[in-house]
Amino acid sequence: MSSVVGFVGFSDSGKTTLIAWAVRELKKRGIKVGVIKHTPHGFDSGEKDTGRFFDAGADTVIASSGKELLKVERCDRERSLFEILDQLKSMDVVLVEGYKGEDIPQIVVFGKRISRDHIALLDNDKVLALAIEDAGVLDFLRKHLYGSVVEESERGNIRIRLKDRGEIPVIGFYDNKLLDILIRGGSRV
Repeated sequence: MSSVVGFVGFSDSGKTTLIAWAVRELKKRGIKVGVIKHTPHGFDSGEKDTGRFFDAGADTVIASSGKELLKVERCDRERSLFEILDQLKSMDVVLVEGYKGEDIPQIVVFGKRISRDHIALLDNDKVLALAIEDAGVLDFLRKHLYGSVVEESERGNIRIRLKDRGEIPVIGFYDNKLLDILIRGGSRV
């Protein structure tokens, strides 16, 4: 059974960078990690032979080496997140980029530039934590989170107390607290 956690945020917020860091750190701990990236507009299959075969019209292309296996196939419909998760049951942790509307625990990611639109991502009972790249984001939140409070404890832990929603811990990028949340905080699939 896998722990599943989504990373949500707007473009260029640092989701991919943060997930890549988390994968490296979880692997150092001996944890089996799977990653799912939602690309609703399709993706580039690459300019190497595998991508060329797919672009030429192959229905399925499998690239195989002694250490890796890559499968790309055409689909007649978009698969649901839970259909894809079925293929990753052997993982200890599955990190999901995107799928904002899915019913899975989420880490909200704010990069250096945020607007009031970003704050709406926090209004979700599935949010486990807010990961911020820049401490300046806290000043923005203090000004624009109406009816909510941004607090810092004596030990330096930061949290947001949202009106009618409880508390959300705030963690910096590359903070080991994120790894603990990923291991214990995800839904079990």
